[in-house]
Amino acid sequence: MLTRYDVRNACFRMKAGKAVKDTATDIIDTVRLQMLDKAYNWSGFSNLWDVVVKKDRVIVVSAITDIHFSMEVCAKRQMIEEMQVEKDWSTQESAVIDLIEAQFLEGIMSWNNYKTEWIVDVDREHGNRIITRLIKRRPLQKIEVTQDVIDAKIKEAMAANDHTADEARDIINTVNTTVDL
Repeated sequence: MLTRYDVRNACFRMKAGKAVKDTATDIIDTVRLQMLDKAYNWSGFSNLWDVVVKKDRVIVVSAITDIHFSMEVCAKRQMIEEMQVEKDWSTQESAVIDLIEAQFLEGIMSWNNYKTEWIVDVDREHGNRIITRLIKRRPLQKIEVTQDVIDAKIKEAMAANDHTADEARDIINTVNTTVDL
């Protein structure tokens, strides 16, 4: 079965000027034909154009940079999921859905919790890509750092490096800005 991951991997290899595996030559030939029709080149892959795999067929599409369109597609996809019905998606809509689903964090993100647990956003630092962003989440500290934990780390440093307690404390404070627990 042909996956978008495999096709994109082959395209990224071509963009980087690397050879593709023998199994990917048919994929590249298919993409090349569509690139010629649309006057695309390999250097524009993922920035100007992208690929979608629909029913085991590779389709070259314009890159997804429209945040409003992406948000609209995500809202539709969420509604379709809640209603448990089927919909035929356009090629561009399928591209958005594939892009977003590839960024899902298993067990945290689903179409049902769009806008309550995650949103789509623009990553301005990396070429205005459309990305997913978790909301209402803060990192959790799993272990409370107490004096006992600090003392145990100091003893480990003393035993490992043959230092005094003060030297070990200084090493832990200067070398490790975070304590690995």
